[in-house]
Amino acid sequence: MSIDFTEVPPAHKGGAKADTWEFFARDFLQALGLEHESGPDRGPDDGRDLIMVERRTGPLASKGTRWVVSAKHKVHGGAAVSDSEEVDVAGRVDRFEAHGFIAVYSTLPSSTLGRTLERLKSRMEIQVFDSARIEHALLTEPSLEVVFRRYFPKSFRSWEVARHGPVPLVAQYEPLECIECGKDLLAPDLEAGNVVMVYDTSVQPETVHGAYVCCKKCNRPAAVHHVPRGMMDRWHDLEDIIIPRRFFELMFALVNEHRSGDVAYTSKGYKEYTGILLRVAQLVVRSTSKEQVARLKTLDEFPF
Repeated sequence: MSIDFTEVPPAHKGGAKADTWEFFARDFLQALGLEHESGPDRGPDDGRDLIMVERRTGPLASKGTRWVVSAKHKVHGGAAVSDSEEVDVAGRVDRFEAHGFIAVYSTLPSSTLGRTLERLKSRMEIQVFDSARIEHALLTEPSLEVVFRRYFPKSFRSWEVARHGPVPLVAQYEPLECIECGKDLLAPDLEAGNVVMVYDTSVQPETVHGAYVCCKKCNRPAAVHHVPRGMMDRWHDLEDIIIPRRFFELMFALVNEHRSGDVAYTSKGYKEYTGILLRVAQLVVRSTSKEQVARLKTLDEFPF
């Protein structure tokens, strides 16, 4: 899994998003525990993009380490940050009465700049967050998940799918296709969708005659084409069914309906519904995400 740093717009194009990388640096460091003191600002910044403070608390006193932060976003051109772009680092740290320097780069420091920063470590604290270090932090630090999602939404979605993606339960992956447009509703760009069951409620016990899935856009035409006159449909949100606990509640409901005799299934209805559940299970055999835990709390407010 790699993060696409080009999701953050380039600074040189100007406009409302020109400072996005600096805002990312601020939010990134805040999520790691530093306090924001000043910046970013439009116009001359006097050699600093941000000033951040790191509190180190002891049993009797708290000490603050003041950092000058430089944020450089050069990934769109692919160039390293040169020493000519980081002039007089020591002087800038002194000017702001700081204790150290933090570089937040979407690429790397050049070899010359790298040597300069290495020499300065004997005089002050130096921290370099290059693309690899930033990526590692975003992928491993729980406190950075909100920052990851905000600034790199496409990469975050790919990471979520990789972390919670479909697990083939048979010989190979089985797509869950919309009955109308054919879109795989388990794909990485997961579409909102419904699992629909078709009931005949005019008989006792009421009987499931079929089941299908459709994306939200195809909900109406699917009902017209696949719910026969005189029958009714009942549906579940696919986003809810892929929550592990909710999935197993539906599985137990299927067993209990058979046991109690309250609901009957035709061979076709049973085959279609269990086939859908088998495909959905490819997304269920995994841990429950924070968002799904929150959703479960909402679902618990309604009768099963």
